[in-house]
Amino acid sequence: MKIYDKMYRFTYNDGKGGTFTTVCSFAAHSEQELQLQIEGHCNKYGVLGRDEITEADLEYEDLADV
Repeated sequence: MKIYDKMYRFTYNDGKGGTFTTVCSFAAHSEQELQLQIEGHCNKYGVLGRDEITEADLEYEDLADV
């Protein structure tokens, strides 16, 4: 059975006039279920912005933070 997955960098409102950013990953057995998970997350947590990323992006950022 195929697993569909995506990883996003999300920006959220911190409730104090600022923002914070974190990475979330999602996985599902269908593309439709995956989209529902992502949209549900965005609606529930008030996502301000999102960028799809790959594992390679994380490796680059880890090196940049050193």
